[in-house]
Amino acid sequence: MSNQNYITEMLELKDNNVIFKENYYYKENIKGITYKIFEGYLIYKPKCCYKCGVVFDDKFEKHGFINSDIKLPEVSGYKTILRLHKQRYLCKHCGKAFTNYGCFISNNTKHKIAKDLIKKRSEKDIALDNNVSPNTVERIMDSYYETQKIYKHSLPEVLSFDEFKSVKTADGAMSFHMCNGITGQTIDIIEDRRLDNLIKTSIIMTIKLEVMLNLSLLICILHIFLIKNTFNNNYHNGYIEGNNNFIKVIKRIAFGFRSFKRFKARIMICKGLIKIKKIASA
Repeated sequence: MSNQNYITEMLELKDNNVIFKENYYYKENIKGITYKIFEGYLIYKPKCCYKCGVVFDDKFEKHGFINSDIKLPEVSGYKTILRLHKQRYLCKHCGKAFTNYGCFISNNTKHKIAKDLIKKRSEKDIALDNNVSPNTVERIMDSYYETQKIYKHSLPEVLSFDEFKSVKTADGAMSFHMCNGITGQTIDIIEDRRLDNLIKTSIIMTIKLEVMLNLSLLICILHIFLIKNTFNNNYHNGYIEGNNNFIKVIKRIAFGFRSFKRFKARIMICKGLIKIKKIASA
């Protein structure tokens, strides 16, 4: 296997137009941090001019290179950059130069960030480990995860629910959390616990009356009924209390959230209730 194949395999690069020549690897100190630098060339033939749209012909000529530092996942504990020299072309039809710009963060890095979001870690720490900004982590969370609803127009045999303090910007003082009283799986998290909001936004509005009547037991986690319910059946509030503690841990690690939407999404991601919808292709 050639050096070209070794390096593309190691960096998980899928673009066959990226070429590595001699002395393609070295270390460089950038702002006090040692980086592994892999230097390559993007040699390609465009289909048309990116400026005027004219189809590629003999009036296009090579016009030097433009450099891009693309952030890759760490290699052997070192922050890693693909220093790519992209072929630039001059279109004589419009007199303008162009190149294939693309993103400065590799798809592999984005996919790693998406997987790191599953762990109970702050977005700032994830950004630091992957050499990106916290805003980039938020954008990747929005693009890699679907915020689909967990329930499917039905309620479990045993429903547990409780309230918890979410974010300052939430509509109500407390938010509402529902889970399956047998399995402990979260059903939904609603921004405002007040009854009028629950009726408008929660699962209650999506379930037909006959389905609601199939609910055989409702565990109310209000203190006034807690002792009575404990003696009358074998069900308990352990799942809902454990879920609420899980939520508090995520909130504490992140030092709080500004947006309820992002807070809820992060809870669902960490609990494995919503999956990655994109696969990195490099």
